Amino acid sequence: QNFLKGQTILPLQSSPVPVPRVYALFQDTTENGTSCSYILMEHIRGFALSSLCPSINAMAKKAVAFRFCVVFDSMCTLKSPRGYCSVGRGGLPNGLFWTDLSHPYAGPFETEAELYSAVVTKYAANAPYKGKANYYAHAFKGSF
Repeated sequence: QNFLKGQTILPLQSSPVPVPRVYALFQDTTENGTSCSYILMEHIRGFALSSLCPSINAMAKKAVAFRFCVVFDSMCTLKSPRGYCSVGRGGLPNGLFWTDLSHPYAGPFETEAELYSAVVTKYAANAPYKGKANYYAHAFKGSF
């Protein structure tokens, strides 16, 4: 997960979206064969917004909200990877697809219909979630 976060930040460094600078990103395999990710990045001093909100006035809250709007507008200018995928056109790292990221149900998906079909198929393959599969198949009807 940390490796994917680092990979996501890298292309954003040359965009108007404010992100910390990534200095190094690497993975190592431990003695027991598990993978361990490392990301060395800039430390940005600040405060958690949740701790500041109770103590700042309405004008300061509006300024924070405006800053978020500017950042979100900047994010909207970023080029889309065309499709439904993670960074580098990889599979989706969603809990639904955690069983095996190399499995075809993880994506990438070219269309919304392919994504919906994979969700229904994945739920249908997992016995406790067959009810969800039926629900989503009905909800997504006409989408694929």
